[in-house]
Amino acid sequence: MAAIVVICTVLIYAVFFAQCQVYVFENIEEHEQRISILESSTANATTCCSTLKKENGLLKNQNQQLMTMMQNLSLQVLLLQQKVDSLTAVPSTPLAPPTPPPPMTTVSTQQTTTPSTTTTAPTIPRDCADWAAKGETLSGEFEINIEGTTKQVYCDLDHDGGRWTVIQRRRDASVDFNRNWTDYRDGFGDMNSEFWLGNEIIHKLTSAGNNVLNIKLMDWTGNIVYAQYSGFSLDGESKDYTLHVGTYSGTAGDSFNYPQSSLLSHYNHRFSTPDHDRDNSFMNCAQILKSGWWFNSCYSSNLNGDFLKGVPYGPKTNGEVPGQPTLEGTGIEWYPWKQKQYSMAHVEMKIRPV
Repeated sequence: MAAIVVICTVLIYAVFFAQCQVYVFENIEEHEQRISILESSTANATTCCSTLKKENGLLKNQNQQLMTMMQNLSLQVLLLQQKVDSLTAVPSTPLAPPTPPPPMTTVSTQQTTTPSTTTTAPTIPRDCADWAAKGETLSGEFEINIEGTTKQVYCDLDHDGGRWTVIQRRRDASVDFNRNWTDYRDGFGDMNSEFWLGNEIIHKLTSAGNNVLNIKLMDWTGNIVYAQYSGFSLDGESKDYTLHVGTYSGTAGDSFNYPQSSLLSHYNHRFSTPDHDRDNSFMNCAQILKSGWWFNSCYSSNLNGDFLKGVPYGPKTNGEVPGQPTLEGTGIEWYPWKQKQYSMAHVEMKIRPV
């Protein structure tokens, strides 16, 4: 019985061993195939890496060549710039102008004539009317030359018949008009916003007489009126730029020849500034009203006053003369239009010869 058990056990192990052997051999074959595939992949990867290394080396060489070319180009550009500089350099001594050829003569049996060789240098116009005469039709900044003085001015060439030289503009509170005598004499501000052209240049522009002054006013609701004066001119600085105007026309009312009171008109009165009091008042009107103007005692207009930025009424004090408008320390005013203290939203003064 024991022998049978032993034999059976041996047979069972023999069968199990045989099956294990078959399984092992099958797995060994599969692993050998995988190893073969891995070896092939490794070989391919090695070849690829070798190729990439070669390509990297080629790219490095090409990059080095490009760097060398760039350095050579930079050197050539530098050499060319040096040549250009040497060709365009201003010589230390001016070159003498070429000698003109002798004038040609025409021989005739009766007479001999020599054509004129005189040329006229181009001249700068004396005012905006001259620019208009030259064919300019668009408004903007232009240069003028009046009595040897050159100045930039703003020309209004396409409104109210054109030819106007603008001497003052107020519209946005961008410029302070509480200025001294020198500033008002020489001019200040920005031609594209607010400015005063300057009493001296206005005097020179009007010294020949027969000029028209146009003043355009706009209130804060968009209403526009104007005052126009013939015979406008200013005396020179020695007479404190005294104002002269002739006949009034327009829709704003006459302030310069204010008919209601000779104490409030401005015709034939001198220009005053806070530091140069030339009015007829016991007060310094320019200092009180913070501007330069042809003050009398004190005013019926003040177009250089403070810009009130949408608030048309400023602080009021009593006038110094019975029946006179109350004084405002601020405000761009033209009393004959509103018949009360009212500061304008937009003002422009411009002149032209008749």
